[in-house]
Amino acid sequence: MRRAISLLMLLCMGCGTVSKQLFSSSKEVDAYRAFRVASQPGPRLARARAYLREYPHGAWSDEVNEIYVAEEAVHFAKAQQSYQDAINYLTDLPDGPHASEALASTSVYGQEAVDIETIELLSNARKADTLLEHESVQRHQVGEHIAAAIGALTSDGIFGKPLDETPVSLRKFMSGATTSWGKAPDRHVEKFRFLIPVARQASLERFATVRVTVASDAKGIFEGRIEGEDLFVRWAEADYARSLDPADGRARKIASDHARDVLGGAFEARLPAAECALPEQSILARRCRGWQAVAAMGDSAGTRDVILVRGSK
Repeated sequence: MRRAISLLMLLCMGCGTVSKQLFSSSKEVDAYRAFRVASQPGPRLARARAYLREYPHGAWSDEVNEIYVAEEAVHFAKAQQSYQDAINYLTDLPDGPHASEALASTSVYGQEAVDIETIELLSNARKADTLLEHESVQRHQVGEHIAAAIGALTSDGIFGKPLDETPVSLRKFMSGATTSWGKAPDRHVEKFRFLIPVARQASLERFATVRVTVASDAKGIFEGRIEGEDLFVRWAEADYARSLDPADGRARKIASDHARDVLGGAFEARLPAAECALPEQSILARRCRGWQAVAAMGDSAGTRDVILVRGSK
């Protein structure tokens, strides 16, 4: 349920983070996400500086810079209090605005002044320590992309119109990272790579393919679909960071329960369960207010799982 609430919050922020994602490159979104999920001040500062260096006029540059300026000042003030704090500053920000002062201060604490080579080694070690956090960011891209797709397909002004006359949010989503002045495509395919930890310093590589399509007739768009082979199993693997065999009945039950929980929250605003739920034997089935949402798992491993959306024209 916690994951469902988080996803619902993401969808409800349609004019915030999600809309910015739709108008930003996937690499910029990844850089911003890495900054936001950093739990420690040092790595967060390092990622903020990396984002600002790469995207000085990016979608989140004002927000990132405000946090960076405030936290860098605190980090440097602490660096002036001890040798280890100075080393921590240099490890996180080897080219930071106060790096030279921090480097010089290492010699005033009764310790031998540190050299640049040592700082580079420490910095590389710190990056290795945050690898698992980076892998977590990669895993959560699967669910976030599905959330963005649902948000795009449940917006007003989509159904009953040609794709090129729908809101820019849907057209931008369907175009993905490509830039085109032509017609928006009616299909968008994204492939996500992530790692599942299975033992100390060992991981399994996974891929999740998410296909989003819109179907049209003479009256315009009448259906949107989000689908992929073993999609719900891969999605559960990504969120739970555990290996699941799509051919195993117990694993499929875990995946279907996960999808039911998260999708139930994702569609609640548009199709509330109390009013719209249908007694169908599928992961999710809701219909009311001129809208319909159905999620169904494929019959066996290797088959497609589908989330179908139809709306009022």
